[in-house]
Amino acid sequence: MGLFGKKKKQEVVKELPLHTRHKDRVAYASGNHFKDKADPQSADTNVKTLSGENVKNEKEGDYHQLGEDGDEIEIKPPTPIFTYFVSAIQVFTLVLPLLTCTIAPFAINPMIGPYPTILDDWGAKNTYKLVVDGQWSRLFMPIFLHSGVIHLLGNLAIQLDQCKLYEQQWGIVLYSFIYIATGISGCVFSAVSMPGSLGVGGSGAIMGVLGARIGEGLVKYYDAGGGIDDLCVTGVSVIFVLLMSFVPFVDWPAHVGGMASGFVLGLIAFSHQNFWGRYGCKVFSVIAGVALFFAFDILFGALFFIDLSPYEYLADICQYYTDYYAQFGEEFVCECYDNRLRDFWYYISS
Repeated sequence: MGLFGKKKKQEVVKELPLHTRHKDRVAYASGNHFKDKADPQSADTNVKTLSGENVKNEKEGDYHQLGEDGDEIEIKPPTPIFTYFVSAIQVFTLVLPLLTCTIAPFAINPMIGPYPTILDDWGAKNTYKLVVDGQWSRLFMPIFLHSGVIHLLGNLAIQLDQCKLYEQQWGIVLYSFIYIATGISGCVFSAVSMPGSLGVGGSGAIMGVLGARIGEGLVKYYDAGGGIDDLCVTGVSVIFVLLMSFVPFVDWPAHVGGMASGFVLGLIAFSHQNFWGRYGCKVFSVIAGVALFFAFDILFGALFFIDLSPYEYLADICQYYTDYYAQFGEEFVCECYDNRLRDFWYYISS
């Protein structure tokens, strides 16, 4: 309040970037009537008045600014459709195997999940089948699979808390590209570095998104000296995902490959924000992009030069695990009660 009771104009709160598509959505605010620039006769239900000391809710990704009369308004961010869609698929691909198959004993899978053979049937990373049998969908499918309930909940906690905010800020096109591209990069790195193991998990893609966020934070820090708080929050999420690397069937090399590729993609995607000036940005983006392309190309080509003869047991994963756990007196289940849903999933993903 001013000296005579008049409302004092507040500073514009602007920490989260306003996506370009919002600029055409909200033009002005006058009193309690908030208009859509595209249609001045209709109220914009995505905008509401904020009074008193209300400020931007960074947790929800809201963006606030002042209207013409000094009232602070809130522009609601877009719904993170891709994040919700991917999360639903990841829940689907764990619940169905648990319902149509069975939960493995704790000694075999402590994550409260299916037997490893079931994960293999649903498309887990299996370098032998990927290269010898040409099942290239196994570079993509592990993104949607999880070893168990604990593994899935850990990933969803970060995906629905942090990653959805990045989709709202970056836009669905850039975010989905980074998510899928880094997920595949992580699977390629895992297939080359650990060809003798199965691997599942969306953690590689999540680490890719976090890596891109770190790249964005470094660009902002270089340009304006800010972004340290965001980097700290992202760092905590990275540590949490890394701790998940030590649980059974979780693909830790995918974490490393996903984060490394995401970091480079983040530098490329956000370096246009005055990073080293206009020409420096272009030069940097070209060099980083070419380096990332060749690194991926070399890793992908390395798949064809791996000696897979020591890992022929991956061709019959059922027999391998049956013999292995028989030593410990554990009964191993290879087949589900009903494989029709699995066959349908494998059909649409191949």
